[in-house]
Amino acid sequence: MDPRHPQSSPNPIPDQMLLKLEDVTLRHGNRTLFPHTTWSIHRRQHWAILGDKHSGGAVLGQALAQKVQIQSGQITYFLDYASRPHGRRFFEPGEVVRFSPESFDTLLFQGYQQARWQSFEGGGCPTAADLLNGQSIENRSPFQVDPQRVEESIYIQRRTQAAHLLGIEHLLHQKMLHLSTGERRKVLIVRALMQEPALLILDDPCGGLDPAARTRLLADLSDLIQQRTELTLVVVATRPEEVPHGIDHFAIVHNNRLACTTRRDEHPSILNAQAHVCRSLGQLGKTNIPLPNPIRTDWLEWSRPEGPLITVTNATVRYGEKTILENLSWEVRPGEHWALMGPNGAGKSTLLSLILGDSPQTYALDIRIAGRKRSPGTSVWELKQKIGFVCAESHAFHPANLDCLSIVLSGLHGTIGLHHPSSHSEQQQAEAWLQILGVRQLTAVAFGSISLEEQRLVLLARALVGDPALLILDEICQSLAADTRLLILSVLKQLCRRRPPLSLLFVTHHQDEIPEGCNRVLHLAEGKIAKIETLQPAASPPR
Repeated sequence: MDPRHPQSSPNPIPDQMLLKLEDVTLRHGNRTLFPHTTWSIHRRQHWAILGDKHSGGAVLGQALAQKVQIQSGQITYFLDYASRPHGRRFFEPGEVVRFSPESFDTLLFQGYQQARWQSFEGGGCPTAADLLNGQSIENRSPFQVDPQRVEESIYIQRRTQAAHLLGIEHLLHQKMLHLSTGERRKVLIVRALMQEPALLILDDPCGGLDPAARTRLLADLSDLIQQRTELTLVVVATRPEEVPHGIDHFAIVHNNRLACTTRRDEHPSILNAQAHVCRSLGQLGKTNIPLPNPIRTDWLEWSRPEGPLITVTNATVRYGEKTILENLSWEVRPGEHWALMGPNGAGKSTLLSLILGDSPQTYALDIRIAGRKRSPGTSVWELKQKIGFVCAESHAFHPANLDCLSIVLSGLHGTIGLHHPSSHSEQQQAEAWLQILGVRQLTAVAFGSISLEEQRLVLLARALVGDPALLILDEICQSLAADTRLLILSVLKQLCRRRPPLSLLFVTHHQDEIPEGCNRVLHLAEGKIAKIETLQPAASPPR
């Protein structure tokens, strides 16, 4: 099969075609991607763009929605064949809609980091319904007097239908930050459906969902394919098992090229091979990655075994009528390595926010770090200097114009942005961590100009540069390529073996992502401890 002309249907009938890429080459940053790509999508075809995270599938999905520069060639859209039988090189708002997990960041996570938790206490957090109306969808100012593109009554009718299809009617008047990740994902898909697009592109829709939520979302997407016959769906995925039933066409991407297109029943071996690559993450290998020597020892008091490092006693957290944590007690001793698991909405992120001091309720509850209870007047930043933290949306909180080396160095002070001079040894330490994580070449590059995966690695270097006594990672492997996950887990394995040991809290939905060296698993469900599991301990490090 010619990779430049991989479409399996020669001489397609024009009125069946939805869009066509003709000899397209993309430009993303300073890189040339998908050279001389030709591909077409027909109406009522549903596609998965499938490949490793490094393969460029997300960029190809962005190109379909004109979110990436086209260096050469053209994309033609056949969205109104009756009036424009030869197609057009543009689409009107709402005709092509792209959704990604970062869409939630764009809507809600701009600005001050603590707003994520403080908004629970005030009226500033939007409800689901606030995002599902014409003013929000059309991004209109309250002061605009010109009419909407679509009447509000029509939007409300569409919302009713889409909310029923995805089963979220009961969520419409809840605050978005009170919803689980899976529930938020469905709200944003309803928002996309309210625009009645001809083409809906979902980039990694299952990213960050627990197994039950993934199963429900995939079932809902399968129903969507069956019931919305006028819709063409394109899903960008890295795991074949995260492709909904009803999608039978696959665009296999590799090394930023369209390798081939196929159907599920034509080349199952390709999909099986892709699944094998995704599952290979569980085999971590035996290579030990040498780590830099610590440059700070002021946290050693946290590593002493006399008492618990973290103590949570009878913690109950409620927002309105919703209980997030209920009478939860838990402790972590110095040097312990815990995985936290549980469905979306189980209370994992809320528990971490209490430990980190990002939730105002921290001061009202009995939360102790190294034996000290948080109280008003306690320095948040002094604590953050001794804790390394990365979550899946951390990238949204850091200055986009700051170079990556400065982002890493800011971890020495626990600040957002770099506001302190750095010594030569500190700069060397930051560069060493960037080197270990494979992003040393980004030292002088602006943080906002690099990929989400590269940002995650830079932020992990930031979390590690200060040799933290406690490392908290909340879904750090979400939406990452298999080899990047392997690198991160290999580094964590070495950190778990280091002496004196750090303490690790690692949140994941995937059993095969638990780092070697994690010896305990805390399972949460509905704000309570469902069980505590002890794993087979890792082999002792060589003396």
